[in-house]
This record gives sequence, C-alpha cells and structure tokens, in this order.
Amino acid sequence: MTDEKKYEKWVKQQPCVHCQKDGPGTWHHIINMGQGIMAGKAFWLFTVPMCGLCHNEFHADFKNDVETWMKAQYRWLDKTLRAAVAEGVIKL
Repeated sequence: MTDEKKYEKWVKQQPCVHCQKDGPGTWHHIINMGQGIMAGKAFWLFTVPMCGLCHNEFHADFKNDVETWMKAQYRWLDKTLRAAVAEGVIKL
C-alpha cells in the first residue's frame, strides 16, 4: 500500500477534528495548500478527518470568518499529523 493510500485510509477512520464524532469517513483538504493552483486540492498529506456535517459548516462559514477558520484548520492539521506520526502511519 502506498503512503498516500495508507494515510487516506487512516484519516477516514479517525474522529472528526471539529466535533470528535467517530470515524467520519471523509476528510478536509486544507485551504490555501493547493500547490498554487486556483481552487486546487491540497497535497494528500494536508488533509484532516472531518465528518460531512462539519465539513459543510466549515465551507459555508469560511468566507464569513476566514481568520478563525484558517487558524482552526492549521491546528487540526498539526494534531492530525502528530497522531499519524505517533501511530506510525507517517514515518519521519
């Protein structure tokens, strides 16, 4: 299994970073990490587990409070990557 597929599978099994519901089954691509492409998806490593409800809320409210949501998603990414390293999903 590639690192990308392993990480993708692991992320889908994690609780939502926002509401902590178990196993959201989806993820959020960090905004502004789209590799310089307008509306581009972030590199696979820059994703966090997020349930559908929170993901919809995030995108609906993002434009109303960009600064708060930008800070939140970077905290979530830090938490997610630290957990992935601690569990051996990502090896440094």
